Amino acid sequence: MSKFYSEILLVQLLATYLVILGHSYPFVTEVPGWVQDTQLFIYTFHMPLFVFISGYLLIYTQQSVLKRTTEFFRKRFLKLIIPYFALSLIAILPKYLFQSYLNDSLSLDAESIIRVFLVPRENIWGHFWFIPMIFILGILGFGLDRFFRIKKWNHLGWGITTSVSFLTYLILYKEDITGWLSINDIIYFGWYFSLGALCATFNLLNKIEIKGEFSYSFTSIVLSLTLFMIGSHWQIGAFRSALIAVLMIFGLCELCSVIVRRIHLSRNAIYTQTFTIFLLSWPCQAVANVLTERILYAPWYVIMTTQFLSGVFGPLIIIYLISIIEKKFRFHWISFILGKQYGK
Repeated sequence: MSKFYSEILLVQLLATYLVILGHSYPFVTEVPGWVQDTQLFIYTFHMPLFVFISGYLLIYTQQSVLKRTTEFFRKRFLKLIIPYFALSLIAILPKYLFQSYLNDSLSLDAESIIRVFLVPRENIWGHFWFIPMIFILGILGFGLDRFFRIKKWNHLGWGITTSVSFLTYLILYKEDITGWLSINDIIYFGWYFSLGALCATFNLLNKIEIKGEFSYSFTSIVLSLTLFMIGSHWQIGAFRSALIAVLMIFGLCELCSVIVRRIHLSRNAIYTQTFTIFLLSWPCQAVANVLTERILYAPWYVIMTTQFLSGVFGPLIIIYLISIIEKKFRFHWISFILGKQYGK
């Protein structure tokens, strides 16, 4: 595995841990103002980072060239949509029974159940809203990239797409068009996917040479933090929000590049499990929250620390136990509903 591909996978793992950190916030316990500001800052860039890397990898790995449309759609469906529906269905009854502990309500009428699946922001698992959005963006990106390659418009096509999607983002920033089928989120985050695809057409991340150790990364992160601290944290405009996210994307990609150049990462390293860690993190964190906040009434720093550690290590323990069970009983249906494909 190339050092550059290791870098990209490490960025994905870092983004996953940033999501887990952002989800480590107590449900009802008050926290200091700086903790709230830190969470808000993380939320300005952790999902844009995820979406950017998804767009970059789609083009960098030449999916539209190497795979047929049906093959690409099938694999994306198995990896993303099967876990989305299967895990959501499994969680409906537990969520209904324990909704008071989770500080979240759930109705079992037909309309609510339909909305749980087709309005991703209202899904059983709060962090699952991301999955349908990235599925739809992947399908659209695959089709666009194939069209652009046929016409030999790679740079021009993705340049126009990025420009149009960015203008759409600026115009419709925080507008509630519709939550059905992730339309709002596609408008908000889609331009980061296009930006990732555009950068990949120029092989941009792989071409950047680091001349000052961590200096590029450090400068980019400091600029992003400075922009965040200027003015109101709670009324960040569209352009400032995008600029903060882009600076953090660049800074974190550069940081991971430096790390990979100094540390050998094997193909079987933890960072290859990022999607499964993402799926399983919130259930582990929810259990930790109920225990520390609802039962033990622990202080905020204990709640947050416990939730973060459970979100990081809980999925790894579950993954390990699943591998033992499936190896012993020779079946793979648990991994299947978690999006893992066999014999492909």
